[in-house]
Amino acid sequence: YTDVNPDAVINLNQIVNVDLNGDNVNDFQLGVDQYLDTLGNPVVTFAICEVLNPANGVLGTLYYGQYPLPFNLNNGDSIAPSNPNWNAGSLNQGVQYLSVIYGPSVAGYWNGVTDKYVGVRFVAGNNTHYGWIRLSVNTGSTQITLKDMAYQALPNVGLTAGQLVGMQELVDNGVNVIQQNNQLIVNVTEGDVKGVVRVYSATGSLISEEQLTSAQHVVNTGGAATGVYIVRVDRENKSYVKRVYIAK
Repeated sequence: YTDVNPDAVINLNQIVNVDLNGDNVNDFQLGVDQYLDTLGNPVVTFAICEVLNPANGVLGTLYYGQYPLPFNLNNGDSIAPSNPNWNAGSLNQGVQYLSVIYGPSVAGYWNGVTDKYVGVRFVAGNNTHYGWIRLSVNTGSTQITLKDMAYQALPNVGLTAGQLVGMQELVDNGVNVIQQNNQLIVNVTEGDVKGVVRVYSATGSLISEEQLTSAQHVVNTGGAATGVYIVRVDRENKSYVKRVYIAK
C-alpha cells in the first residue's frame, strides 16, 4: 500500500507516473489534455490513464469497440484475474480515457467522480500483479487527484478495491496447511493430489516451488527467517492460499 502524501494533483498539460510496486518501472501514467479551437475555446478535454506496458491492463469497457474507458470501482469491488473486462495496454496505443468532454457530451465514467478506484494489472519481471489506484476527477475533467494505491504482492491473485493490507485467503476445502517443527505440512483431503506448492515471502518473492504428488507433502522451512510467508497450492482449477508465521 502506498499513500500518496500529499495527494498528487494533475492539471491541464501535466502528467504523473505511477509505479505501483516501487521497482523504478512506471506502470501507468495519469494526465489531462485539451484541444482548443482557433479562438482558444476548448473543443475536447481528456482525463487519461495511459498504460505503459502492452501486457498491463485496466478494468473497463470499450467505446465504439476501440476506445478503452476505465470503470470507477467502489470500495470492495473485485479486481480478479478472471474478470472478462480487462482492457490491455496494447489497445489504442495504451491510452485509456477516464473521461472525455466534447462540447455538451461526456464519455467515460470519471467526470465529477470523487474517491473511486481504477482496477489495474501490471507485469513485474515474469509475474503479473493486480492492484488499484484511487482517484478523483473534477467536473469538467480538467484535474485528476491521485490519492493512494495498492497491489497484491502474490502473483496472479486478485484483491478488492480499497484493500489496504494482507490478502484474501482462497479456500479450497480439499487442502489444509499447518506449520510444525520447521516444516509446512500440506494435507490433501479430497480430489486429485497432483499439483504445485509454492511458498512466497510476504513481499511476493518466490521462496520455493515443489510438485505435489501425494496426499501429504512436507516443505522444509528450516532455512527460512522468522516472519510471515504465503503458501499457495494449485490443483487443477482450484487454488488454496494461506498465510503462515514461521518462528525460529
